[in-house]
Amino acid sequence: MIISLGLSPAWQQILRFDALRIGEVNRAAEARWCSSGKVFNVGIALSQLGVACRLVSPVGRNVHDHVEAELRELGVESKLIVCDEPTRVCTTLIDSSSGTVTELVENARPLAASVHDRVAVQYAAEVVAADAVVMTGSLPAGTPTSFYRDLLERT
Repeated sequence: MIISLGLSPAWQQILRFDALRIGEVNRAAEARWCSSGKVFNVGIALSQLGVACRLVSPVGRNVHDHVEAELRELGVESKLIVCDEPTRVCTTLIDSSSGTVTELVENARPLAASVHDRVAVQYAAEVVAADAVVMTGSLPAGTPTSFYRDLLERT
């Protein structure tokens, strides 16, 4: 089993426009939402490839139910740490007329120290059954730069 662990998941909004016009009002021809960010992308990809995987990540109450439902539907095992800090929203703008894609990326918000602690506790519980660990994604502001290394040293 592989653990995918990260602190900066995203809730992705994807908007497709027939023709995107900067500086004007644009109406999307299509819109969808999905879990995203490196930690989710790794876990989803591994699961789609048939590799046993478990996601460990904080997720804000603002999107928890949507993320949990999507991961369940995709067959991705997860141990989501629900927190008060909202999960960042990243937006993809697709311009069908030009074939261009624009990404609007929100930085992950700082997490409370108690969230770091809860992630560490969950990691310790999961790593005993793991064959490998992927720690991925940027660290939110205020997170000790040694966070991932510290987890690995306890492994």
